[in-house]
This record gives sequence, structure tokens and C-alpha cells, in this order.
Amino acid sequence: MTTGRGMSPAQAGAAQAGLRTLAAWALAASDPEEVLLSRLRRQDPAEVLVGLATVGRLLATELALATGRDEVRVLTDLDRVVQGLQVA
Repeated sequence: MTTGRGMSPAQAGAAQAGLRTLAAWALAASDPEEVLLSRLRRQDPAEVLVGLATVGRLLATELALATGRDEVRVLTDLDRVVQGLQVA
């Protein structure tokens, strides 16, 4: 991400690829993992992964602003949630 307001064209393109992938994944009626893998096969996987990371960071920033916490705290709390979801 850039340090100022806004993104470079490459960052914006990657973020849009990430958002399209998330939307398709969220809308998948059945087999969401296959939808995700299909998206990764059809698009540049590196661009999608950078986009997903960018979108994740933007969501963490928005959640931090909405809850009065900092971004690192939001990500730390999310890490705890992910650890709790792991199947033993």
C-alpha cells in the first residue's frame, strides 16, 4: 500500500482482483473452495494474493477505525479467532 491517500494503478488492480475473488467465494452456493481455486487458476495468482492481502489490510483498518482499536490489535484478535477455528 502507499503511504499517502490512494493506491497505485497496480495496487488498485490487485485489490480489485482480490475483491472479485472474495465476492465469488462469498457467493458460492456450493463448494466455495473450488470457486476460490478456479479464480486463482483463471487470474494471475500473485495479483489475486496481493489483492487479498490489500483488501484484508483495508478491512482491518476500517474495523480499527470503527472500534477504536489499532490495526495491529484487530489483526492480533483475528489471529486468535483463526486459531480457535482450527480443527485438531
